[in-house]
Amino acid sequence: MSRCALPIAAALAAIAGVPALAAGQGPVILYARGAAAEAIHDAGLTTAYRQGPALDTARWPGSHRLGKVDGTALSEMSASAMAAALREGWSQESAALVGVDEILPAHWSADDARRLRTALGLLGHEAGRVVFYAGPSLVEQVGRADPRLPLPKRLAEIVDAISRGRATFLLTFRGSLQPFPPREMATHPTRWIARWPAGRGTLHLLVGPDGGLGQAGLWNRVRSTPAGRALLSNGPGAIGLSTRGAGLAWLAAYRAHLRAPTAPPPGGDAAVSQPGGLGLRAVPGGVGVTIGRRGRAVLRLVPRRQRRGRVIRVLAGPTRGSVRVSFPPDARHGRYTAVAVLQGDGLRDVARIAVRVLRPRLGLVTRRGTLRITVPPKTRAVVRLVRRGVRTQVIAKLRGPLRLRVVRLPRDLRPGVYRAIAVSAGPAGRAVARARIHVRPRD
Repeated sequence: MSRCALPIAAALAAIAGVPALAAGQGPVILYARGAAAEAIHDAGLTTAYRQGPALDTARWPGSHRLGKVDGTALSEMSASAMAAALREGWSQESAALVGVDEILPAHWSADDARRLRTALGLLGHEAGRVVFYAGPSLVEQVGRADPRLPLPKRLAEIVDAISRGRATFLLTFRGSLQPFPPREMATHPTRWIARWPAGRGTLHLLVGPDGGLGQAGLWNRVRSTPAGRALLSNGPGAIGLSTRGAGLAWLAAYRAHLRAPTAPPPGGDAAVSQPGGLGLRAVPGGVGVTIGRRGRAVLRLVPRRQRRGRVIRVLAGPTRGSVRVSFPPDARHGRYTAVAVLQGDGLRDVARIAVRVLRPRLGLVTRRGTLRITVPPKTRAVVRLVRRGVRTQVIAKLRGPLRLRVVRLPRDLRPGVYRAIAVSAGPAGRAVARARIHVRPRD
C-alpha cells in the first residue's frame, strides 16, 4: 500500500462510521478491474483476496491473491490431472488460493463431478486452497429445483464436489450482466443454503453488476431474505466493477450490511415460494380452485378408468379466494376425478378430488344480475320475459348442450322485475324452468 493510502482509508472509514473491515467467516474476493479493486482496498478493505491475474503485488501479495483455472477445461481432465492443474493454478502466481472459473452444468456430467471430488481428495488439506465460482446456469438450476425432492443426479454430484473446496461463490446475475429479478434473488440463495452439505466449505455470493439499480438498490435486493444476508455475512465477492466510483459504492453497500447484518432491507423481506398452496373443492356444477402462490395451474376432468381426461381450465396464481370452474356443457353425466397441477418457481403440486357430473336438465338461474340457462344435449329451448302490463317477448332461442350460458337481455328493456320462463323440447320430453330477474336502470 502507498503512503497516502492510510490517510484515505481512515478518512473514508470515518465518513462511513465504521472501522476498517475485517474478513468474514470466509474469504472476501475482488474479481474486479484495477481501478475498482484499488479503490476498495485503499478505502480499508485490505484483507480481501484479489482474483488474478493481478499485477499489483504491493496491495495484494501472494498471500492475498488467487490463481485461475478454467472450469470447462478442468471438467475434461482425469482426477490426477485435475489435482495437478489446481496446484499449478496457485503455484504460477505464488498465490494463496486458486479460483475455478466457472462451473457450468452444461460442461459437467455426474462422472466429471465425481472425478473432481476424487481430485480434491488427492489434494488433502490443500483442497482448502480451492475456490469455485458457480455460473448463473448452475445457480438457477439448483435454485429452481423443488426443495422437497432430491436434486437430479448430475446437480447433486456437482454440489457435493464443489462443497469440498475452501469456498463457493454464487453469481447473482445472468449472462446479460442483469441481476437476478427479485423473486429469483430471494429464492436461489434460500434453496442453495438448504442444499449445502454441513461442515464443508463456505457458501458466498458474487455481487456487482447492478443493472441500473445502483449498488444500494442491488444490495437491498440481495439482502431481501435471511439466506441472502447470511451468505453476504460469510464474505461477498465483488465482480463486474470497472471504475473507482463503482468500487466505492460496492464497499459502501457492504459496510451498510455489516452495520446491521441480520436486519431486513427497507420494505421488509421478499416472499419465497413455498410448496403447497393448491386446493380443490366440489361446488354445484363444477370445481372451486384456490391457488396460494405464483404459478400456472392446469385443471383436468378425468373420467373413471381413464388417466388423462380433458383440460377444462388454465389458471394463474395466486387467486383471490376460490375460483369457480364449471363443468363443460358437453360433459357426459357420471363420476370423474378433477385433477389440478400447479407449476412455478421450481415447484410442482398436484391436487385431486372426486366429482360427479349430474344428468343435465333444463335450468334457469340469475347470478349477479345476469340470466343463465342450462340446456341438455339435443334439446331446443325458448326463453321469454314476462311482466304485468308489458308485452311478453322472446329473448333467446337456444340448442343444447349448454351449461350456465348467459342469456343476453334486450338493451331497450324497461327497468323492473321480470319473470323469465324457459320452455324446452328434446329426447327427455318437454320441460319448463322459471327465474326472477331485476332489471336496473342504466347509468
